[in-house]
Amino acid sequence: MVVKAMKRTDPAAIDDINLTVRRSPGAGDIDLSNVIIEVFANGESATLTDDDGFEINEITNTDDVLSDSSDRAALNFTISSNVAEGAELKPGDTIALQVTTAAGGTAFVEKRAPSSIDSNESYRL
Repeated sequence: MVVKAMKRTDPAAIDDINLTVRRSPGAGDIDLSNVIIEVFANGESATLTDDDGFEINEITNTDDVLSDSSDRAALNFTISSNVAEGAELKPGDTIALQVTTAAGGTAFVEKRAPSSIDSNESYRL
């Protein structure tokens, strides 16, 4: 899976996260309803599931299952409500994300918020 983008909606900090994921070439089908996202931000951590923490939004041909390397989906969550109040990303803060599939495959990424955050802007980290 590839973690691609983060979106900022709160004027003071990055709070809404959008992860774009895909199946790696050669990997088996990935049922996104069985995925776990571990989030580490500003001294706080949380384990998110489809039942409790993140939403799955289809981008291309997924139906919640990535069965082809061209399939894409967005996994969305809000730091303040799904991780901890006050854990939102301020300029220069980092967030670490680990996505784990039911089969045990993992993808890890650490990203840094931009040094300047403008009101009503989205950022790709």
